[in-house]
Amino acid sequence: MRVLLINPMASMKATVRGRRAHFPVGVGLIASYLMENGFSVNVLDNESECLNKNELYDFLDRSDYDVYGISAMAPQYGYVKGLSRMIRKLKNRPIILGGPLATYSHETVLKNTNVDVCVIGEGEETVVDLLGNLRNLSEVAGIAFKENGIVKATAVRKFNKSRDDYPFAAYELFNMEPYFKKIARPL
Repeated sequence: MRVLLINPMASMKATVRGRRAHFPVGVGLIASYLMENGFSVNVLDNESECLNKNELYDFLDRSDYDVYGISAMAPQYGYVKGLSRMIRKLKNRPIILGGPLATYSHETVLKNTNVDVCVIGEGEETVVDLLGNLRNLSEVAGIAFKENGIVKATAVRKFNKSRDDYPFAAYELFNMEPYFKKIARPL
C-alpha cells in the first residue's frame, strides 16, 4: 500500500519559499513506523516546500497513492478543509487526519471536511492497524470516523511502549536543507 503523508502550511494562501521550516517530527515518526511495517511511504512537507494552491493541485493530480495522511494542529483547520476537498475531487481515496486537530476536534473535522478518519492520540500503532482495517473501522481502537452521517469514536487505544521502542524519524524522506537555515544573524 502506497501512503502519502502531508505536513500542511498554516494557510492555503501562504507561500514564502526559502524561509526556515520546523521539522515535522510526528510525520517523520509515523513515516518510519509505517515503513518498518511494510508500507511504501512518501512525504510532502508543504511547510518547507511552500507549494501554492495551483502547484499543490498539480502535485496531487500527478500523485498515485492508496491513502493520504495529513497531520495538523488547530490553526491549520482551514488548510485541512481545502486540502481534503482537493484530494477527494482528484483522487477519491481515503483521507486520514492525525495530530492535535484530529485528537481534540475530530467531531468538527469529520462533520465539516472530506477527512474520512481521525486518529486520536499517538498514531504509530493506530495508523498501522487502521491501514490494515480500512473496510472495518469499528475494529480499530483510537480513531473517529463518520458512518451514515454519524460521527463514531472507537475505544481508546492503550499504549504499552516507550518512545525508545519505535524507530527514529524517517529523515531520508525529507529535504533537510530548509530545517537548517539560520534564523538569527551572527554576532
